[in-house]
Amino acid sequence: MLQNNKENMEDLLENQDLETEEQEKDQQEKGKSIEQEKQAEEQDKQEDVELKMQEKVQEYEERLVRLQAEFENYRKRTVKEKEDIYKFASEDLVKNLLPVLDNFERALDSMKENQESNEGYQKGIDMVYQQLIQALEKEGLEEIKALGEPFDPNYHHAVFQESNEDYKDNTVMEVFQKGYTLKDKVIRPSMVKVCIH
Repeated sequence: MLQNNKENMEDLLENQDLETEEQEKDQQEKGKSIEQEKQAEEQDKQEDVELKMQEKVQEYEERLVRLQAEFENYRKRTVKEKEDIYKFASEDLVKNLLPVLDNFERALDSMKENQESNEGYQKGIDMVYQQLIQALEKEGLEEIKALGEPFDPNYHHAVFQESNEDYKDNTVMEVFQKGYTLKDKVIRPSMVKVCIH
C-alpha cells in the first residue's frame, strides 16, 4: 500500500509536472501571440505615421509648386509694370506739349498766307517747330495718319459726317486736329470728318 501510495504520489507529481509544463507552454504561446499582436499594432502605427508623413510631403510639394508659379507670375507682372512705367514716363509731358505743337502749326499756316512780309519769322518758327517735332519723335511720338485713310475708331474721332463722291464710304475727308500715338499707345485721337454714302 505504501508502494501504491508512493506510485500514486509519483503519478500525481508527474501529472502536476505535465500540467505545469503545459501551462508554461500555454503561457509562452499566449505571450508570443500577445507579443506578435503588439508588434503588428506597432507596425500598423508605424505604417500609418509613414503614410501621413508621405501625404504631408506631397501636400508641401504641391504647395511649393503653386507658390513658385505665383511668384513667377508676380515677377513677370512687376517686370511688365516697370517696363510700362519707363515706356510711358514722358506721356504727361508729351500730352502737355501737344497744344504747343498745334499752335505752332496754326502760326505757320497763318504765315504762309502772308509770305512776303513774314518770311524771316516763318523760317525761325519753322526751325523751332522742326526741333520740337524731332524731340517729341525721339520720345516715341508719332502722328496718326488720317487723311484719305479708312475711319478707325481706335485712332480717329469723327466730329462730322458728310457725303462726297470723291471719297470712298467711311473714309477720312478732313483732319481738324492731328492725333498722336506715344510708343504705340494712342494719347490723342485725330479729330476728323468722315465720308458717308
